[in-house]
Amino acid sequence: MIKAKIKIKLVVIGILLVWIIGLLYLIKGDNQLLPSNAHTHVHDYLKESERKSLKKWQEINNDVKGLLKIAGKEFPVVQGYDNEQYLNRSIYGDADIYGVPFIDVQCDAYESDNLIIYGHSSFNEELVFTFIADYFREDNIPEEFYYEDDLGTYSFLPVALAKIDEGENADRYWYVCDFENSLMKRTYLQEFLSKAEKVYRHTFSNEGRLILLVTCNMQNTNERLLLLAEENVGK
Repeated sequence: MIKAKIKIKLVVIGILLVWIIGLLYLIKGDNQLLPSNAHTHVHDYLKESERKSLKKWQEINNDVKGLLKIAGKEFPVVQGYDNEQYLNRSIYGDADIYGVPFIDVQCDAYESDNLIIYGHSSFNEELVFTFIADYFREDNIPEEFYYEDDLGTYSFLPVALAKIDEGENADRYWYVCDFENSLMKRTYLQEFLSKAEKVYRHTFSNEGRLILLVTCNMQNTNERLLLLAEENVGK
């Protein structure tokens, strides 16, 4: 009788251990809540010495869609299955509160008229989009930058900087990937300029694509900082 009770206890303990291990696996694999030391250098891709070609980054992570080359930096841009996947995940797939720059899931990474890219910033750390916050605080004028994907390398000219309150129908008015016609694009640009704090260009092309870089405002959690740029079709 005693042996039977011991066996039952051992079975129960075994089941509990299997359940706990399975739960930890799910948390680690799906939600990335547990830290990992597999890549303690998750931000090394910001260093010049760690730069890789687009093809090399795609070999590491096939969600990589392009390379953004801006403000003296160069880093891969991914697109996940939703807008949460890479919010707190590194390029290597590890848990990382600083995430990776990612393309809005509603955009076509290669064809959309307005490529929306999100990234984290900070006042006291060199994160991927910290330079956007710096543009608001300083008199530096954003320079021409480049975006490379599987179809080619494109030059972009900064148009304007704006602060957008997330409660003001931001999804509807600003996070728009495609325009039905050139008039809609021009209306979008005019509306953006009307909200902008700093404007760098007033003339636009009907042919060039747009890139919208979005990051958080560390001084106001309800605001996002936006840098809008247009493709330099003449280059």
